[in-house]
Amino acid sequence: MTYGFNSAGSATAPECQADGTRPAAARRAASILGLLAGLLSASTVFGGTIYDFESCNTGPIGVWNNAPPPGCDGWYTPPVNLVPGTAAASVYPYNYLQGLGFAADPTGGNNVLGLTGNSSGSIDRAQHDFAFSQAAQWDVAYDLSVENLSPSGDSYGTDYIGSFSVFNISASVPDFIVLDQWDNASTSSTWTSSYYVYDAQGNPQNPAGVSPGPAWSGLLQNHFYSESIAFDRNSNEILSVSITDLTTNSTTTASPAGWYMSGGATTASAPNALRFAGLGPANALLVDNVSLNGLTSVPEPATLFLMGAGVIALSALRRRAG
Repeated sequence: MTYGFNSAGSATAPECQADGTRPAAARRAASILGLLAGLLSASTVFGGTIYDFESCNTGPIGVWNNAPPPGCDGWYTPPVNLVPGTAAASVYPYNYLQGLGFAADPTGGNNVLGLTGNSSGSIDRAQHDFAFSQAAQWDVAYDLSVENLSPSGDSYGTDYIGSFSVFNISASVPDFIVLDQWDNASTSSTWTSSYYVYDAQGNPQNPAGVSPGPAWSGLLQNHFYSESIAFDRNSNEILSVSITDLTTNSTTTASPAGWYMSGGATTASAPNALRFAGLGPANALLVDNVSLNGLTSVPEPATLFLMGAGVIALSALRRRAG
């Protein structure tokens, strides 16, 4: 088996095909609901799903053929007839990449997903189908590191490094995209992560992506970060985004107002897939520890009132018993 990323070729366009922790208040609410779930069974918190690529065979990910190919825990390469210009992402052993100078994920295991573009203009893609319909709110997170492979230190004029998206396979546009791009395509030394999101009317806020804040800019290459996105399917909003430096464990969280998923402030069809894409023949994107955590239901105001009344009643009973 031969491994390696491409290091020359022409520029490619941003990945815009149908291709997170919750804020502190929401985390506290989830904890309270968990304590009272036995009283009214108002909600259920998922333990979460994690894809760490440890069970994957090293090498290219297989192409979908009416069923996920064996060998990588349900991850697959979208067929070229459905997603033109697609090439297979690969699973690499860390010990091989470290021999090439890539740093390992401080929280990773033995394997990592690797994506890049190539000289023919094709884009590495890795997709996983997932039923987001089983919960109302979701936290989606993943570890990532980027690297410029050009011996001259540029990215051949390609700003974009890679992307992550959540979408409905039958829809023509993604629910949202996280875009990773160089701050300067001529030097390709630091990079920025921005978000392709929509306004309340369903219009893209900025095709080049919107920044949550300065913590998402000036990021180091060959350095692992964890990015997370929390969203609510009922309101169709992005609730919060976070970024963590996995070396310093420093985390920044933002709760931007007015960030919507595709369709804007309307309830849309539940997303049912997630995808990573590698862009630019001189760029490498490494991904590990993809996690998905959900809350099955969001309590109605009447339910919250009943839960509060139940707590008050129990407290009153305890006082009487004392």
